[in-house]
Amino acid sequence: KRAADPGAFPEQIEKLGLRVHAAKKLYGQSEFVDTTITISNPKKYLPAIADAPLTVAFTSQSLLQAKTLPCVHLVSHRMPGSERHQEILEGCTLAHGGMARRDNATKTWNFTPDYLKQREQITAMRPSELAFALVPIHANSRPKSAQENWNDVPKMLASLPPSDASESVVGLAQNSNGTLSRELYSHAIEHYPTLPATLPAYRWLARFHAGTETLRRFELGEMTSLRATEFYSVPASVIQQASHTEGKQERAKFRTSEAQRGWFNTGPSLEAKLFAVNPLLSREPSEQLAFNAARLKMGLTADAEKAMTNYYRSVVGRTLTPNSNPWFDAVAAELWLMNRNLSPTCPKPLAECRKFAERPILDGKLDDAVWKTASEMPLKEGSKELTASHGTTAKMAFDDEYLYLAVTCNHPNGEQVALAETRKHDDDVNPHDRVELLLDLDRDYATYYRFRIDQRGCTAEDCWGDASWNPQWFVAVNPTATGWTAEVAIPLHELTGSRPRDKHVWAGNITRVIPGRGVMSWSGPADATPRTEGMGLIEFRSK
Repeated sequence: KRAADPGAFPEQIEKLGLRVHAAKKLYGQSEFVDTTITISNPKKYLPAIADAPLTVAFTSQSLLQAKTLPCVHLVSHRMPGSERHQEILEGCTLAHGGMARRDNATKTWNFTPDYLKQREQITAMRPSELAFALVPIHANSRPKSAQENWNDVPKMLASLPPSDASESVVGLAQNSNGTLSRELYSHAIEHYPTLPATLPAYRWLARFHAGTETLRRFELGEMTSLRATEFYSVPASVIQQASHTEGKQERAKFRTSEAQRGWFNTGPSLEAKLFAVNPLLSREPSEQLAFNAARLKMGLTADAEKAMTNYYRSVVGRTLTPNSNPWFDAVAAELWLMNRNLSPTCPKPLAECRKFAERPILDGKLDDAVWKTASEMPLKEGSKELTASHGTTAKMAFDDEYLYLAVTCNHPNGEQVALAETRKHDDDVNPHDRVELLLDLDRDYATYYRFRIDQRGCTAEDCWGDASWNPQWFVAVNPTATGWTAEVAIPLHELTGSRPRDKHVWAGNITRVIPGRGVMSWSGPADATPRTEGMGLIEFRSK
């Protein structure tokens, strides 16, 4: 309502040249379908464009890496009867050629009746039927399994033209998670390797298979394959009897080193194919870092150093110049880790995570011996005003079983918030003052673990944006009148099957997000949503 008041934001009108705007309705995203309205159906066929809006917008949407808004609810309005509206634009007249709409498309696009009929038939099959096929059907009969649903997808795609099929399968993959995304993207590369719509599939799979984090989820049985599985009979002598084991949890691993190499080799094997489809995209630093991480995991250290050196020299220069670009700083940091004589200092912020024999007591008070000697990680990135009023420091440590984090978050007197009485799983921490920990174990600057704690003691976590990842970890928060502190213990077996060794380096970042005020971070750039290129380096020291 204040947007229509010329006196509410005078600096935006006088300095930025904006105009007052009397919005009729305000909608917000909702998670509850039964209490919301639907947006004008983006999958509905429109003769004016001979397609569905979702398909026309696919290329732009994939560049933004955004997902379609599923449903919304009415927040506020100045139009009587808005509560009864069934569509978001109901009651709003937008004239063709006006500020919000282009000229009438039917006047400039000449489609033949046969073409329009063909496009309508194709649109009717894409992508709603495909999406429906990937959801288990619960009826009176036995629900279809994920395997059965997946088997239906190639049949549906076969009836579509290749360009439409590739857009459909990639669009479905972008709105899926984990195993299903992997299968859909793999299908796109296998059947539509040269079509532009398949580009996101190359990029996603290169990151997915470069990530130790995603591999760990397979090792722990949190992800399974939808592809057909073959079984072989084996002699009884090689079958081991199952047994119950008391004590600490065993670390799961891939059965053979060949299996691990096959996992990580998927990314580099796609490099030449991606170059053939889009040479410029294949030379982006984000792509090269993913390929580099996979080579290192396969033990191809010399190949990785040669590739990174040649790439850096071709796009930046012969010397390691920090602060030129966060992505190129990440490339320079990889070269520095391979040969620390290249530069006196690391091109990225470097923190030390020391090993301690004595565990801290998780009470949120940070008075343990560990925190008295652990290295400080001040959160300096952010406005001077915010860092002065909400100064924040962090410390990290580890032992054979846990990774520990301690944070001290200051705030002005009177901003104390009481601890939550109960802690729900994956609570909504976004509206609250919170600290976030990003961990990228293989330094691909793509896949990562994300842990979030707010000042109420509530938590949330995800793996590369997938909130279905549910590790067991421990948090204690202690609020005071002038700030709050938090102590965290994360079991290492939730993160990796190999304990960090001396001088082992992860990428990571610690940020503090204060809604309405700003973001502070140990390394930058950072934002309220993860920016992987801004992560620094965390070096483990056990000696």
